Amino acid sequence: MDRVPSLSSSSLLSSTLPPNSLFSLFSSLSASKEQHGAVGSLTGGNVASSNTAAGGVASSGTTSSGSSSSGGGAPGVTASSQSSSTTTTTINLNVSLDSKEEEKECSYIIMEIDKGIRSSNLGDQVESIMFYSQLIRYHPTTMVVTSIIIKLADIFRNCSNIVRYRILKVFQECSTEVHRLSNIDEVLKRIHSVTLSNDPLARALALRVLGSVPHLIADKLYVHHTIRTSMQTHDEVEADANYFVMDRLCEVSPVFSDSIIEKINTIIQTIETPPITKLKYTRLFRHMHHNHLISNQSRSMLIELLDLYPSVVQVTLILDTLNTLALKHRLYVNEHITFLINYISKDPRIKVKLTGLKCLQRLAKSSPHSIYPFKNLFEMLKEPNQNYNNLLRYHCLSLISLLSTVQYDSVLADQQYIDLLFEYCMHSSQRLSEQSVEIITNLLLEQNNDQNQTLFNRYIDTICNILSNINQLQQQQYNNQSFKESKLLTSIINFLKRYPQYSQEITGTMISLFGKLSNDSMRCLLHCISIYIPYCKASVHSHLDTLLTQLTTLIHPTTSINDSKLIMSIFITIFRAYDEYFDLIPKITDSLLPPIEQLVLVPGYQWCCYQLAKQSQRHGFHLIAKSIYSVLINRVDTESNYFWLQSLLSIANIEYSIASGQSITPLLAECNTTLLSFKASCSHSEKSIIFQEQYIQQREQYLYNLLNLKLFLVQNSGELGSAVSTRVSATLSKKLLQFQTLAKQFSQFISKLFPSSFRHLECKELQEAKSILETYSISCNLIVYFLNNAYFNGQDLSTNHNSNQSDNNNIFGSASIDSLVERFPLYKICKYLFQQFQQQLSANGVIPFLCDSIDILLSIPANYPSQFFTQIY
Repeated sequence: MDRVPSLSSSSLLSSTLPPNSLFSLFSSLSASKEQHGAVGSLTGGNVASSNTAAGGVASSGTTSSGSSSSGGGAPGVTASSQSSSTTTTTINLNVSLDSKEEEKECSYIIMEIDKGIRSSNLGDQVESIMFYSQLIRYHPTTMVVTSIIIKLADIFRNCSNIVRYRILKVFQECSTEVHRLSNIDEVLKRIHSVTLSNDPLARALALRVLGSVPHLIADKLYVHHTIRTSMQTHDEVEADANYFVMDRLCEVSPVFSDSIIEKINTIIQTIETPPITKLKYTRLFRHMHHNHLISNQSRSMLIELLDLYPSVVQVTLILDTLNTLALKHRLYVNEHITFLINYISKDPRIKVKLTGLKCLQRLAKSSPHSIYPFKNLFEMLKEPNQNYNNLLRYHCLSLISLLSTVQYDSVLADQQYIDLLFEYCMHSSQRLSEQSVEIITNLLLEQNNDQNQTLFNRYIDTICNILSNINQLQQQQYNNQSFKESKLLTSIINFLKRYPQYSQEITGTMISLFGKLSNDSMRCLLHCISIYIPYCKASVHSHLDTLLTQLTTLIHPTTSINDSKLIMSIFITIFRAYDEYFDLIPKITDSLLPPIEQLVLVPGYQWCCYQLAKQSQRHGFHLIAKSIYSVLINRVDTESNYFWLQSLLSIANIEYSIASGQSITPLLAECNTTLLSFKASCSHSEKSIIFQEQYIQQREQYLYNLLNLKLFLVQNSGELGSAVSTRVSATLSKKLLQFQTLAKQFSQFISKLFPSSFRHLECKELQEAKSILETYSISCNLIVYFLNNAYFNGQDLSTNHNSNQSDNNNIFGSASIDSLVERFPLYKICKYLFQQFQQQLSANGVIPFLCDSIDILLSIPANYPSQFFTQIY
């Protein structure tokens, strides 16, 4: 293993190192660079502050000059400009001094390395060369790279093979920086001179050095000639090195590819050439695609080799090389597809057929719109078992699956294809069955309508039969994770997201499997239900009694609880099925509280209960969270956990009281106490509650604004008719601006926590928090829209042109970007209220509508994101 010098503050870089050692020099260079960077950032901040201060002096001076004299502000401006220019000059001097010091430090390191290279000890020479790669990567300027590489090339000519090997590692480690060379020819001539040596190992090392920088030798004909000459070597090490440089060079150099293609073909066809060498040289044809002539010539040679070498190894390698060549030269894709289909149809060997199908799969991924012969593929599926094994059928179905998302019309056009796919859906092999289900699912998803009711009904019946016939033997083919991510469940989820009207029968079949399948399998099925349930919540309602019965059975005092994950899956399924049915939440809560009260008393299940409380607050079942927290708070072992649960208990109590219609004003007074409990829970640790603090404050402000607006509308209902007084109009505009400001604060909260640079992160918790905050912003914009159109004729009263606009074009604009927003009850209620407001024809009925809308928004159980329960370090 190569020794890499460390530049970090480890034990090697301590003060015990000799002051002239290379490790010490690299440490000092790293420390000085970090120090200069820190000083530069501080200086930049000082410049900004000084410029700001100067601007303040100038403006004040200018203002005073208006009242006294025109020259009152001149001294301030002059002083600020002089201080700014002085500061800029100082920064430029510091930067130039830093760069000079760094160059001086690098020169000193190079001198120290040279001392080690000139040493008579071989170990010192190798260790010194090792530092060259670190210096190049640490300071990759043209001057440093050129001086070091030329020095290494000189050493490479007259040194031992051990040192040459170390130099080779430098070239390989710094292959990207070597292109900064200003004198390429001198370096290549020095390296190339070693290829004329009598030592085959030295020639091999020189060839590998040249192969590590293929772009530098792409047009060097004398190097090309040396490589072609080295093809005749009988030394194994040199032959491997020569193949390495040929492989790297053919990829980037059309000149070399054109000059070598005939010779490669001759060597492959020569009888004396070893089989391994023939296989290696055959792989070189995959790079022969630089122009149409070379590509056509390579393809013809490879097809000739298929007839010349019919062994399985040679044929599979040539087919794969032809496929790679076709992927890089798209003119041959359709022709190559036809060639592969014809070849694997005629060749009876299973391995060759598998290789051909895998090649077609690669083509289907990159060129799905090309012409694929589905007739031949389905004929392969019809072959009897003695000719085709299941692995071959699986790859054939995988190819059809890749094409089914694009060329679905070609499959749907023939009823025999559909019948054969449904037949494979009931195959005893789990892989073939799932692959066939995936194909049919893709066909149903891609077609533009669902008028083919017979096909849909047949698909639903097939899915239900597959689920009902899952036996213990088939379960053994899965492990827990593979069944959860199986193509069967994935296909069901994708289908029901598109066609939720068909979910009732599939959901009933899954829930009916309780007691027939293992707990792990049932947990995977419930996980599948919980994913598609937001699109069809009513499909679980008819099976609520079954789920409650299973909960009672699992948490019964006489039985031992051994599967907390299955219990959590049942609860989450129920929560997601009823989180939008606000009138049913109290009834569902009463049904769930008895098993929860038993679960909380089970020893060792405190963490499971805490997770259950979190899920209940995520879906608006705050009474369940309150009952769990009230028990868990007496079972904690640390003070911080006590305050954390106390704050969560307070939030659950507040939200439950608000949703049940109690007076909100005295409840909101407890928010400050809740915040104090949050702060106390992390007072003795490095945890941060920034998200929790800001979320509670904005939630509190949101409720206060709604209550104040409703009170104002009720008190001034007589004056809010057709003619609104100036006083009432001014107060109403202030209320409107309060909601505009709050909507902007929610947007700023989103941008602060989730900046644009992190939008690519696929973290479900962050996406959920972002979506919930967006629903509050949408709600505020909706209130602004109501007031604007009811009393201000659609005018924008915002004093800030950058604030959120509140017209009907962009109230729900953010939701179109993230479909997750549409799953939350607050968003759906806002959509409903917006549609109802559009039907209001006069302003006479606006006040009752606005008051009812506010009552509805207040009664919605709040959804707390998972991010709220996470303490950030």
